[in-house]
Amino acid sequence: MDLTTLLERIAYRRTEGGEGSMTQEILDVITAPQADARGTLYVCVNTPLSRGRTGMEAAYACGCRAFLCDHDAFPGPDATVLVCPDPEQVLGEIAARVHGYPAHHLTVLGVSGTAGKSSVCHMLRRLLVQTGKRVGTITSDGVWCDGAHAPCTPIVPNAADLQRTLAKMLANGIEIALLELSSYQLLHHAAAGMDLLAVAITNFAPRHIGNGEHVSLSEYRAAKQHLLDCGAPFSVLPVDAPFRGCGRVLTFGECGQFFARDVEHDVDAAQGFVTRFLLCEQEKSVPVMLPLLGEIHLENALICAALARAVGLTLPQIAEGLSGVRVPGRMECVLFDRGRAVYLDSAFSPEDLQVALKALGSRCEGRLCVLLGSVGGRARHRRAPLGQVTSAYADFVYLTADDPDTEDPTSICREMQAGMQEPARSVIIADRQEAILRAVREMRPGDVLLIAGKGELGDQLIAGKRELFCEREIVAKAAKDP
Repeated sequence: MDLTTLLERIAYRRTEGGEGSMTQEILDVITAPQADARGTLYVCVNTPLSRGRTGMEAAYACGCRAFLCDHDAFPGPDATVLVCPDPEQVLGEIAARVHGYPAHHLTVLGVSGTAGKSSVCHMLRRLLVQTGKRVGTITSDGVWCDGAHAPCTPIVPNAADLQRTLAKMLANGIEIALLELSSYQLLHHAAAGMDLLAVAITNFAPRHIGNGEHVSLSEYRAAKQHLLDCGAPFSVLPVDAPFRGCGRVLTFGECGQFFARDVEHDVDAAQGFVTRFLLCEQEKSVPVMLPLLGEIHLENALICAALARAVGLTLPQIAEGLSGVRVPGRMECVLFDRGRAVYLDSAFSPEDLQVALKALGSRCEGRLCVLLGSVGGRARHRRAPLGQVTSAYADFVYLTADDPDTEDPTSICREMQAGMQEPARSVIIADRQEAILRAVREMRPGDVLLIAGKGELGDQLIAGKRELFCEREIVAKAAKDP
């Protein structure tokens, strides 16, 4: 598609001085320099880690000759520089045009909320796959496409990234795409240029106010409302949600259209702690054995049920799918042997850690132990509160590395330990593999160990490099060689 056609009906002006052509063929839209940028349109957008205009010259050096920005610039003599008031606002539409509007040919569902977004996407993906659907997901954990996983990057996917990934999914035969959409993405128009069949808000709580996130609760609420204003045929909302839904509104929770009844927590010899309940849709109900523990996962199951109904599944299909759902890295039981249980969970914030520990503590007959760290180079405000939560809910704590990057993991652990009421009920083992081996080997019958922070992520960030790191394999090794 040539540049003139690509920008049809978009307001812009061309800067003087450049000799680039408006007839040049555009094959992709980029927002960061890449090794081979020939045939691309570079759109200047800002992220928490970079400013778009600083990458223009680097993109030009890599072959890019077309630029859209909000200021006059001159990256090179044969560049075409176009100026519009807000490039980010039109990024989604431009990227959709370049890639042939992939969302028109897919069933796309968007999930937002304060917590549980990734879990809902992963749970729903596995549910739908069991019914024969080909499903892809884009979450903070990365991209799942036809069984292959690409890990996440430090930059949250913007509208161009999403459109490019949707196009790849379509080319790979994916039928249904599930998108985790954070409030940051929604405020920055990440969902622009795509048709959504259904949107869901998992929950809404004032957790992301301050600390460089949202300045007020009203701004945070407005970010979520952006998703509901997209015109999707279905909206899935909590019964008490402070939002306006669009299309047909499906509610979940007590007194909602989808709710759980006769909830019981049980132990399954093969799957560990499970939750049995009746999944109800108004007057209809079917039994489910969910291989997950905790109120948050029960709520996520209801959200998945509502979204699956929007896709067209029957209630019995949903119940069968939920009974086989295991979400990697989300309260995932990786060892249930000789009265011991080891769980992996992606909880990295104090709030999520508290939810996980409370759920496991309600079933623990022995000691409840937790192994965790905190990322290096950022989020220092979380460290002491993480220590406070472990003091309140765990009997013993193994403090260790979790993507320390260039920071000393021992120093990070000491900051977490400083928040604990009883530091003597903890030990610092900077090497995460050594910490896991020791924690599993010290377990007694009835003990439960939560390994928190990484979930399904199979690597560690150390000194700027990603190193392979599989917690499941380490737990299995510890269990075999006590």
